[in-house]
Amino acid sequence: MLREAQAQKVSQEFDDDQLESGKGLNQELSLGRPSDTRWGSHYKLILNVISLYPVIREVLDKIGDVSSSSDDRLKADVVAYSLESFDFIFMIHLMKTIFGVESDLNNALQRKDQDIVNAMSLVTLIRQRLQQVRDNGWEPLLSSVISFCEKNCIEAPNMEDVYVPTGRKKRGKLHTTNLHHFRIEVFVTIIDLQLQELKNRFDEVSMDLLVYMASLSPVDDFKSFDKENIIALAKLYPSEFSSVESVRLGDQLFNYIYDMKEDDRFQGLKDLKEISKEMVRSNKDQVFDHVYLLIKLVLILPVATATVERSIFGNDFCEEQAT
Repeated sequence: MLREAQAQKVSQEFDDDQLESGKGLNQELSLGRPSDTRWGSHYKLILNVISLYPVIREVLDKIGDVSSSSDDRLKADVVAYSLESFDFIFMIHLMKTIFGVESDLNNALQRKDQDIVNAMSLVTLIRQRLQQVRDNGWEPLLSSVISFCEKNCIEAPNMEDVYVPTGRKKRGKLHTTNLHHFRIEVFVTIIDLQLQELKNRFDEVSMDLLVYMASLSPVDDFKSFDKENIIALAKLYPSEFSSVESVRLGDQLFNYIYDMKEDDRFQGLKDLKEISKEMVRSNKDQVFDHVYLLIKLVLILPVATATVERSIFGNDFCEEQAT
């Protein structure tokens, strides 16, 4: 029903000269099921709901009209009532704004080569962008929400009136204005939660650790190799790398990086797992024993990006599986 309604809407807009035809334009959208561990799927779903909003309402009305099941009609009415509330319109636009800011970080965390250096720089950038949205983004967001409501014949409340939650009778209203509720209790609170979670998951020590780890990466002919970062990483393991052993590691790194770049067997490797396997196959784990030990220590350090992503972008703030 959604596809049919969407096709009819596109056809009508063509007839009214509201759309242009061309390759890649006016593609059919769908409401895919979001994934718990892939935040990007939530962002895509939100964008599609906003784009398909009139069509979704139309389909819900049809279900309510033609369904022979009273249960289906009731479900359609309940969903339609929720979707037509100002609370829903505001929240979905707020989520679109926040997820849009964080989209690049999500993509960086999903890359197979784990471009940690760029990802960590994005963390700092996103913190700054979210703070800017918190400080200066209220008026633009409210304006876009009200414009969307007017376009779709949704009544926007007076911000100075007392806030009444969706579905609650007036006698149960709260003693707070719409402005205070939507700006302070929702807008500011949710952004603060995002900023706090980014701070918790990517504190200064964790970010330094990830950058140090990235210095061992073999990607792009060991482009991220940084001797000082690698030595700093080794100092985090004082039981394995005493001051003397750290000096030996530093000396070994000169020969190690030269050998890696000259040996064809180590070209085109994608991650630390591949380089560790190749070092064992070529017996270079014995030649560069200090480097190999450090690589092993890094490989057993759990960095669960999917869990990090779920906790930051999925509002699963109570789950502490990643360390």
